[in-house]
Amino acid sequence: MRAKKATLQNVDDDGAARLERELEAARVRAIDAYKDAVCAIETGEEFDEALDLEGQKETLESVVDRLENLYQIGIYRSTPPPLDPRSRVWRYIIKSLSKDEKKLFTLTRLETIFTRAVQRGEQSEVLDCIVIDEAHLYQDKEEDYIVNRMAREARKFGVSMLFASQSPTDFADVLLASLGTKVILGLDPNFWPQAVRKLGLTESQLKSIVPQRRILLQMKGIGQLGSAASLVIL
Repeated sequence: MRAKKATLQNVDDDGAARLERELEAARVRAIDAYKDAVCAIETGEEFDEALDLEGQKETLESVVDRLENLYQIGIYRSTPPPLDPRSRVWRYIIKSLSKDEKKLFTLTRLETIFTRAVQRGEQSEVLDCIVIDEAHLYQDKEEDYIVNRMAREARKFGVSMLFASQSPTDFADVLLASLGTKVILGLDPNFWPQAVRKLGLTESQLKSIVPQRRILLQMKGIGQLGSAASLVIL
């Protein structure tokens, strides 16, 4: 009590009374919380069980390990990659990453690029061109998925996107519907039924493709909902 009185000696009577009430209320809350915790004890192992998070400890540890591995790789450090700002092409070589790591890195970079594009506003010309190889690794059917969202909305902000993959079956329908141009270089016959359905082609058109000699090209004009495929001789 002496220490408390010493701290309050320069406080007016009303202020001292208010502090006394707040201190008493805090003391009551602390006692009640401790009492509830003691009364809830049944086995004496509740604390260890809480730390284990109902058996999820190993899962959380694996998540932490993966995050630490990502940090050690260096792609999420505060130091930016040594990309030349004067270069017109920036290429991210992520072959050494696992499938999940590639996807995480690519999606976070796309989020950053899209956010910057939105901030600069609508554009009348292409300022950024994104090329995604092995695009099947980054597909999802959800409409708010960043890849699908950019394919629908990024064009007006000066962003062009190119996707390359082995088959139209690798692409979500929501993404295919957003693409203005589709180039079909040649498909294994096993994929023809899906290509007919997804791209509106015919088997005769697919048969007309000759690798490195003839391709099919679909291009939507301004205001067009769809377009027929044209055979292009290389």
